[in-house]
Amino acid sequence: MARKRKRRERRLPEAPAAVAPKERYLVLDSTRGLMLVQMLLNHLMWIVPFYIPIQVVTLNLSSAQGFLFISGCLAGIVYGAKPKTGAGLVKKAWFRAFEIYAYQLTAVILASGWVLLHLVLKDGLVYFSSEVPHLYVDPRWAVGLSAALLNQPGFIDILPLYIGFMLLLPLGIAALRRNLWWLVLLISFGAWAASGTIDLPLRPAFLAELAPLLALNPGYFDFSAWQLVFFLGLVLGFQHVHRGWRVEGPWWLTISVLAAVLGISVIRNGLFGAPDEVALGIADSVDKPELGWLRLLHFMLFVYLFAWAARRRPGWLTFRWLTFLGQHSLQVYAFHAVLIYALKPLLLDLHYFDGNDGLAYLVVAGAVVSLTIPAWIHRRYRQAAMHSSEVEKSSSQ
Repeated sequence: MARKRKRRERRLPEAPAAVAPKERYLVLDSTRGLMLVQMLLNHLMWIVPFYIPIQVVTLNLSSAQGFLFISGCLAGIVYGAKPKTGAGLVKKAWFRAFEIYAYQLTAVILASGWVLLHLVLKDGLVYFSSEVPHLYVDPRWAVGLSAALLNQPGFIDILPLYIGFMLLLPLGIAALRRNLWWLVLLISFGAWAASGTIDLPLRPAFLAELAPLLALNPGYFDFSAWQLVFFLGLVLGFQHVHRGWRVEGPWWLTISVLAAVLGISVIRNGLFGAPDEVALGIADSVDKPELGWLRLLHFMLFVYLFAWAARRRPGWLTFRWLTFLGQHSLQVYAFHAVLIYALKPLLLDLHYFDGNDGLAYLVVAGAVVSLTIPAWIHRRYRQAAMHSSEVEKSSSQ
């Protein structure tokens, strides 16, 4: 038994003393912070139309894809580099999943409470029919099923995906430590390919009896499709640390990839007189909930460009404020979701009833700046916790 255990331990690569240059971690944090800002602007854009759509400025880079990919990449680096194995890894990953759930539940309660309060203050005027339609039908069941992750309000449906990914993370790390990265990708791509054929009922029989008026909203994103984004990041992050995977592409390849990114974006937006994705009949290929193949390809081209630039000029991709947001991404994401609910009535009134888009844009700018608040609070909380721990250690010696 001891010999078998030793043989198994040899398969697990030891984490190097210096996993990667600190500057490259900051690049990941900074980019994740950028994804959070883009996510907020993209959601607010559907309330107050911008002069230039966000997808044109960002060349159709999906902030949700970027957020989950970088989260997977950092998970591969952080959890893969730690010496924990077996039960220790499961405990740490599942504790993180519980932490994410706590923020999900808090966001759901705050958003639902604000919607119901606003319903009373505005004499029944409905502002959130597209985000929480079930809340107007049966508030108790809507909130309860949302707490059970069976019903997802709008803007708060990425964290349930993240919870599922963290529950599966120990299996992925275990396979990667045995150099079975190809198996992780094979299973992940297989689930993505089969996602269009997996159709879950919106109202299971047992719930139909308990809450007959509710047709559940399982969320905008298909879990079996979007897991591919996270696990691609997990594999690349882990392999970068332990196997030395690098992007070493020549200039001509990088220029070709950039041209492909621009070309796909022009087609998707119908710019410069080009037929758009609907006219070309490729709308299913860029489908967001099911993660269409062209959308996935477009994103992976972005990943190549990002990795190429991060290896050569990491400082160009690092911004202090965005890095700060990215280092507290869970708190910032939960805050941004509640913030959208809080601002939607005001922005709708300013845009449609008052016609004051200038003030609406100032509110949007203030919303972006306010993302600093949860990051600052969480940093102060961690600093206080660390100080308290140090005091306890010194008093016990």
